Amino acid sequence: MQTIGEVLDKHGARIVKGLQKSIESKGLTATGQTAKSIQYKIVEKGFITSLEILANLALLVLEKGRGPNVKSGGGGLKAGIETWVDAKPIIPYDPKISKKQLVFLITRKIAKEGIKVPNRYNKGKVISDVINDKLIDQIVKEVINVNIGYFVDTVKKAI
Repeated sequence: MQTIGEVLDKHGARIVKGLQKSIESKGLTATGQTAKSIQYKIVEKGFITSLEILANLALLVLEKGRGPNVKSGGGGLKAGIETWVDAKPIIPYDPKISKKQLVFLITRKIAKEGIKVPNRYNKGKVISDVINDKLIDQIVKEVINVNIGYFVDTVKKAI
């Protein structure tokens, strides 16, 4: 008989592959680091077994965008934009604009306005196309079946 951990392990692997495929199929891969960051783990605490999906924050930005912030974007945003500009590559319309200036301008715009999703480059649903009510219902049904099977086996052994 399957355990709850085995059910969650199977779905964890499928979710990771599904999210990675979602990023790729939507044309949202720049360096591939966001897709590579996606992983899962099964956590067991007493009688509770849970599935955790882990990824860098960029995955959530691909799904929902990000709001503006008062700061200039900070080192993390700037470093991410530098990597993105190199990976795509992004070339300014004006040849007089250096890469450093371009990164500054993009970082400043994102810090002021945020990133709205959906937009013309990202239709969104990177996560919700994979992790949705249908998947949750399927996992719950499988976990319930494992619990029922365990209960029936326990009762049979007791009789």
